Amino acid sequence: MFSVAQLSDPEIKLLNATFFGNDGFLYGYASKTIGPVVSKYLVQINPENGETETIGIGPEANYLDGCSCLTEVYCGMELLQDTVTCFDEEVRIKVFITNRSSTPVTNITFKDTIKQNLKITNIQFVFYNDPFSVHLTPDSVIWYSHINLAPGDSVIFIITLDLSNAVPGTTYQHMGWLENLPGFPQTLGSDNIHTPAVFSDPVTFFYTTPEEAELQYALDFNLISCPDAPTATTSVSLAAPFIEPGKDYIVSYSFQGSGTTEQLVLSANQDSTLEWLITGNGEIQITQIQMAGDTTCALPLDGNFLAEATPPDTTSISLCRNGEHLTIDSTYLPSDATEMQWFASWTSDWQPFSPPLEIATDYIPANSLIGIKYIVDDSCEIEEWIRLEIHDVPLLKLGDTQTFKGGTSVSIQPVIQYDVESLNWTIFDGEEEHTCPGCETLTFTPSQNGVILAEARNAAGCTTMDTLFYNVEFDNSIYVPNCFSPNYDGFNDLFFPFFGCSIDHVETFEIYDRWGELVFRAQNYDPRQVQAAWDGTFRGKAMDPGVFVWYLRYSSTDDTILERTGSVTLLK
Repeated sequence: MFSVAQLSDPEIKLLNATFFGNDGFLYGYASKTIGPVVSKYLVQINPENGETETIGIGPEANYLDGCSCLTEVYCGMELLQDTVTCFDEEVRIKVFITNRSSTPVTNITFKDTIKQNLKITNIQFVFYNDPFSVHLTPDSVIWYSHINLAPGDSVIFIITLDLSNAVPGTTYQHMGWLENLPGFPQTLGSDNIHTPAVFSDPVTFFYTTPEEAELQYALDFNLISCPDAPTATTSVSLAAPFIEPGKDYIVSYSFQGSGTTEQLVLSANQDSTLEWLITGNGEIQITQIQMAGDTTCALPLDGNFLAEATPPDTTSISLCRNGEHLTIDSTYLPSDATEMQWFASWTSDWQPFSPPLEIATDYIPANSLIGIKYIVDDSCEIEEWIRLEIHDVPLLKLGDTQTFKGGTSVSIQPVIQYDVESLNWTIFDGEEEHTCPGCETLTFTPSQNGVILAEARNAAGCTTMDTLFYNVEFDNSIYVPNCFSPNYDGFNDLFFPFFGCSIDHVETFEIYDRWGELVFRAQNYDPRQVQAAWDGTFRGKAMDPGVFVWYLRYSSTDDTILERTGSVTLLK
């Protein structure tokens, strides 16, 4: 050993301790007096000749700070969660050891004492160069030995501790340390032993209940779009740091003022959230969450939200009591509707049905309600209401089959009961269709057998119809005067036959004098449109008074050929 007097630096008055560094040089902590000031130095000493070289001054020369030696190794610990509660099954602590010196360190040891009621379950190595040995002593001290670190290298690992037996309300302090560091002094003075170790800063956590921890949580909700739903279906998502994927939790909630609390057992999603649906109207409070199977660990929540849906408007449908049906089909139901039920105001229960549902109107009260309820999207219950306004139809009677005289004007007056807004007529006679819209009375001249259709409509749009079949009788008779006086006095100046209404064609009309000479002829005409008459002349001259003979050949509307003859007297 060297005495202070042997050192080359005369200002060194006290050498506190010496040690060999792993570089082979001798180092010492010295006090140097320069004038009236005494300063502390770290010096390098040549063991052969006592020459000294100042390495550091001030705090660097104080071996008690753990950083004054040439070998500087840092040991740190970090708690990997903000709070530790009874919801947590384990706690994780990150340990990192770094060689901050310019020389390698070898064969150092990390030690960590596991506190009572805690148990190590896993060590996860995050970053290291060489494997090292891990030992757990009977007194719960972890040894990580044979750690070798090059300059700037680090070892990082995570210790997982089981909290199954942890006591709520207990503060746990965790601290590790390094041993076998090169260059650390072994003695301090004559009676103080300096442990050759570097201690980490302590990691402290308070194992507590959620009430004391005041854990943060996030509550999201949104009303699911249920068109026309009378109650709100709300999707709720709860996220909190303690929720673990796949684990079961019990969530309690209630509707304000209901006086009852509902509980759901939910399995956490992979994103550490709990999701569920709530159906109902009003303010909902999420009151508590606890782990399934553990009634001692519960987190009181104060998550309120309003779930309220506007009841659907009632659809009004006007129907007529004439055999019409209300059909519940795809017009009212979406394609993915399931669990369909219907309710009527004249019944007492909801009844299941499969579309189409036919509801007859014949015996339904004038004002009725029909309810339809079904499920869409596997969760959204929709309820719709239909108000039925049932209207009586007008009563319309045209009577039994009638027979009309052909060519004669006929008027039809129907028998009507209840108010009628419009009355429309249609006549079908086999050849043509004749209409008379808006006519209160139908007036027409029948020419052949046919049918009359009348339609009555009231203000509600309800219609009723009736038909009248009719037959037509035709008169095939004719009347031929027996005298006429063509003196141009305006009376009986012409001679012509009068035909019945059923005669529609005259093939020939001829007149002869008493010697058999033809004095007048008319052929092929419709007597209903053309009047063929003799004026008493022949070849432009007036005939003398006398008796003349006439001949007729004609046909009726039923194609019957008829012939008639007779005489007529010409007077002056």
